[in-house]
Amino acid sequence: MGDIMGHDTQINSARQNDGSYDYTEVFRYLKSEISNADVAIANLEVTLTRSPFKVCLDF
Repeated sequence: MGDIMGHDTQINSARQNDGSYDYTEVFRYLKSEISNADVAIANLEVTLTRSPFKVCLDF
C-alpha cells in the first residue's frame, strides 16, 4: 500500500459519540485486498499521541 494519512475530514468522520475513532469505513474497499496478502505493509503518516498534537487516534 501507499501512505495512510489522516486528514481533518477523515478524522472527523471517524470520530464516534464516545470520543473514540472507528476507521472501519475508510478501509471498507481495501479490506479484501489487504486480507488476501501474505504480508501487508503501509506507511502510516500520522502522529499517534495525545494533546498538544492535533491528530489523536485510538486503536
